[in-house]
Amino acid sequence: MKKVVFAALLLSASSALADVSSFIGRYDLNASDINGETFCYDGVIISENEESELEFYRADVTYMPLYKGVVNGEAREVSGSHGEALSSSKGKEKVTYKNGTLTFQYSGVNKFLGVPASRVQSGVSMKISEKGRVLTLTRKEFEGVAFGVGRDAVAKCEYIRSK
Repeated sequence: MKKVVFAALLLSASSALADVSSFIGRYDLNASDINGETFCYDGVIISENEESELEFYRADVTYMPLYKGVVNGEAREVSGSHGEALSSSKGKEKVTYKNGTLTFQYSGVNKFLGVPASRVQSGVSMKISEKGRVLTLTRKEFEGVAFGVGRDAVAKCEYIRSK
């Protein structure tokens, strides 16, 4: 019985990864609907690295992904600093795939001179058309002193797969 359950779990995991692979590629912006202080990227790239992590890039900034992680894996700790501005950030990134929707998300805190200054939450959720040509993406951002009090923005973007 244990072997049957394990085989079913393995089969469902591999079919989810097969579905996720249909997202991999480069996409160019076709249409957008903006609400708040945000924007749609002119182009996006979704790729998989050697560690089997999925990566999400702006097409014009390919030296470092905006988000990355193992699909449906544990959230990973990320941190960064900006020496000139004396600011730093620390948070968690997670990549999930459920019911045909691929989501990259980040949640963390920005600090100034070591003191927490604002909470940040950002992410992109996307679905791909059956033929794999059209990517519909929703980009959400929040930055403020507390969730519910701050800058909240949403961009709905439609991308066409590059040839």
